[in-house]
Amino acid sequence: MTRAKVALTLILLGTTGLTSGCYLFQTSETFYGLKTSGQKVVFVVDISGSMEGKNEGTIQDRVTGMAVQASGNAIGNAIGGSVGSFVGQQTTSEVTKLGGAKRELIPAIQGLPDTSSFSIITFGNEVKPWLMGMTGADGKSRNIAAAFVKDLEANGGTPARRALEEAFKYPDATLIFFVSDGQPTDSSAADILGRVRELNAQRHVVVSTVGLGGDQDEKFLTQLAAENGGHYVKK
Repeated sequence: MTRAKVALTLILLGTTGLTSGCYLFQTSETFYGLKTSGQKVVFVVDISGSMEGKNEGTIQDRVTGMAVQASGNAIGNAIGGSVGSFVGQQTTSEVTKLGGAKRELIPAIQGLPDTSSFSIITFGNEVKPWLMGMTGADGKSRNIAAAFVKDLEANGGTPARRALEEAFKYPDATLIFFVSDGQPTDSSAADILGRVRELNAQRHVVVSTVGLGGDQDEKFLTQLAAENGGHYVKK
């Protein structure tokens, strides 16, 4: 390996380490700038194909996905060997919308106090709770959750209604974070808003929303947060 290639390898390894590794051990009292402390939190996270430029994403999402893949391959090829393959794969996974969501979610989970409780629901091919209930935010649970989030991969549609219905099954929840980058695929925005009104009429759970990318349903996400005492964050 030439001296220039060695230097490039070290630079790329350092960059990958900054983006992919360190956030696993960071802590934050916020999620996309919204406070999590003192709450019993359910994180509802979109892992539809568009979060990595796959499948049901827009043309822009697919083009972005192909560009990211090409960049990862180029970096991997420049380094070469098994190290190059690893760095290329890490680069590809970290710069997508899902990669960005992971960098926000893991520190937020790690920053929850032991007195709090939380759970995670993902929605894409299916609506999938991480656990069948909420768990105390002790060190073991936080680390297991972080590993679960780190391994998430995107695929499928955006079944937003079913995901929110699942979140309201947790009777102890006081705060729901709903993160999505696209339009709901299992119901209209109006139907989802009406269903949440029914589910939250007596509960008064705060619902805050985060919209990612240019294809997000900003009107829906804004109204969902406004009607349920939360905040909308646009990314």
